[in-house]
Amino acid sequence: FSRERRFGDTMYFENVSNFILRDVVFRNPVTYAFHACKLSYFIIDGVEFDFTTWNPMQGNMDGVHLDGGSHHGKITNLRGCCFDDLLALNANDGHCSACEGEISDIDADGIYCEYCHSAVRLLSTGAPLKRVTVRNIHGNFYRYAVGLTHFFADRNTRGKFDDIVISDCFAAKALKPKEYKWEMEPFPPIYVDRKLDIGNLLVERLRRDEHTEALPSIRVTESTRIENLTCRDCGTANLMDEKMVFLQN
Repeated sequence: FSRERRFGDTMYFENVSNFILRDVVFRNPVTYAFHACKLSYFIIDGVEFDFTTWNPMQGNMDGVHLDGGSHHGKITNLRGCCFDDLLALNANDGHCSACEGEISDIDADGIYCEYCHSAVRLLSTGAPLKRVTVRNIHGNFYRYAVGLTHFFADRNTRGKFDDIVISDCFAAKALKPKEYKWEMEPFPPIYVDRKLDIGNLLVERLRRDEHTEALPSIRVTESTRIENLTCRDCGTANLMDEKMVFLQN
């Protein structure tokens, strides 16, 4: 693949079908541990991230990073701490990707980490991202647990999401590491970014024991439209003196 997209991935695959990655430990990549584009009918299972240092910066170090054209996959049992998104599904990823396009029909089940940047990032600035289920997240995060994002401020197009399920998420906030140099606004455990058009979004069994930051558990940001938002069997234990809301719209 092109030299311009070579960022120090430990593994990179493009246009591969019937793929299995199982029982692998990734240690201290430069950027992404596992990076794929146009990956279909795949299984990723039992992956551990052992990130203890960074070069050149503590950021842009995703665990499993899938770009456009990826579909029909199962991702299970991811463990460890990453210095960016532990799992990223990016339908639109600019110059970082060989292909911007639809991502669909993916189930992620089992993410276990402590003091991690974020568990799952879903990104679209126009290419559809649909029929994605994320369940059984256990950890605390200084960015967010799950983010539906637009990210590219200079793009006027709107992100497209539909049939997204977030289930059995046991997550709380963590403080940003002192050595983390990038400025960031405070993000809640479930973050829905600006300029998104979302069909169905289900959040169920979100549980949060919070003693770090009094942010909403779910934030839906301005200029985003959701046709059908369902939250059920969710709860927050506020262990701080500050007031905290569950849903900010």
